[in-house]
Amino acid sequence: MSMSHVWPLVLPVLLGAASVYLTLRMLLRRQPSKDRALAISLAVDAVAIAVVTARMGYVVIWWREYLTEPLSVMAIGDGGYVGWLGLVAAVSVALWRTRGRNTLMIKSASSIIVGAAVGWGTLALVDQMQPKGDPIPDLSLLHPGGQPYDLSGLKGKPIIVNLWATWCPPCRRELPAMQRAQRELPGATIAFVNQGEGAADVVVYIKQNRLSSQNVLLDPTASFAEAVGAKVYPTTLFYDSGGHLVHTHVGELSEAALRTKAAALFGQKVAKDQ
Repeated sequence: MSMSHVWPLVLPVLLGAASVYLTLRMLLRRQPSKDRALAISLAVDAVAIAVVTARMGYVVIWWREYLTEPLSVMAIGDGGYVGWLGLVAAVSVALWRTRGRNTLMIKSASSIIVGAAVGWGTLALVDQMQPKGDPIPDLSLLHPGGQPYDLSGLKGKPIIVNLWATWCPPCRRELPAMQRAQRELPGATIAFVNQGEGAADVVVYIKQNRLSSQNVLLDPTASFAEAVGAKVYPTTLFYDSGGHLVHTHVGELSEAALRTKAAALFGQKVAKDQ
């Protein structure tokens, strides 16, 4: 897995962990050396427990989707986490490890909360740094049969554009899940825009893997990726009903993460009634 896929998650985690450690060291500077030594161990454990618990909580919520594709649980860059659950788990473990030492308990829990605030703040900042508001590229794409297709004609409801290629392993894992998600998101259109490959290769791949050809489009010169600055595949771009970019996800998305992001960006109206 490329670091470019997971750095928006890694950076907040690293800064959060550093904040836990530094806050603990500062609060414990007048405490015995054995208490100060606890700072490193507690910081590492708290972050690990928070990340694992937050991920497992998300998997449990979306267990049906992950049961279909169990390996997608390992796609940690998809953004599927229950943050509050991870925080509760980390604080609980810290309180347990420092039980009977009230001052240390309070300072440990406070440090973890500070770290969580820094992590969430960094995550929000990273999201704000993403390009937003750009119009969907005015490009003429092709149906596998050769007919021209203009994505701008889809304006009026949200559009999710998935840039992929048949030679890309995460794209190959992701495509079936995204096609299943399309059925659960009738209020949005998901366009699967192949980059840089010919119709024959794409059609053979679709047939061999028993995938749907619905909304599969061809961009033989990869002009869409060039227009939006996409450097790696898969890249998924979320456009609002006016055709303006609201979010970009680089890397593999699970079905659960795609549906979560769509609901967060466009509201529950895009999802099928349960």
